[in-house]
Amino acid sequence: RNELLVDYGNFLSEENSKTIQFDERIILPAGQIDIPSGLTLLLGESGSGKTTLMKTLSFQNAFLTSFQYQNIQVNITSDKEKQDFIFEHISFLDQNAQLLENLTIQQQIQLIQTQNTTPVSMDTYNDILNFHEQLNKYPNQLSGGERKRAALLCAIARQTDILFLDEPSMKAETNTQAKELA
Repeated sequence: RNELLVDYGNFLSEENSKTIQFDERIILPAGQIDIPSGLTLLLGESGSGKTTLMKTLSFQNAFLTSFQYQNIQVNITSDKEKQDFIFEHISFLDQNAQLLENLTIQQQIQLIQTQNTTPVSMDTYNDILNFHEQLNKYPNQLSGGERKRAALLCAIARQTDILFLDEPSMKAETNTQAKELA
């Protein structure tokens, strides 16, 4: 994994300053974020801006236009550049575990892996998440926790450099949650 350095000095708020804020609440003061390689956790109270920050870093919000990744300055000037960067480098697991309702989980993983240059075996991840029995089910046949684990498998299957997990243990069953976090 590589470091991600984000300079959000070009972000605009209502006052055209360098701070990200909504209404009167500052989500991110002006400056720069240096995210080291490896696992980085964002902890904070509900409503403190964790999801806003992750959505900004994954280009789901319009704030981010320039950053340094793998020691290369990246300037996003078009939607195509943004889509290309996201496709190649970013997976995002949303709080709501969005899945394709008309495909089984196995079919979704296979579809995702057709885009990978070298698909990996998902057996290890299925073992860790105890998900083998649910692979041939459709999303509407899964519980909330199972849907979350299925979405996590799909995010992992993309094999991107950057994986954003927004509340990954929300809706997860207690035993599986403990196993995931261990």
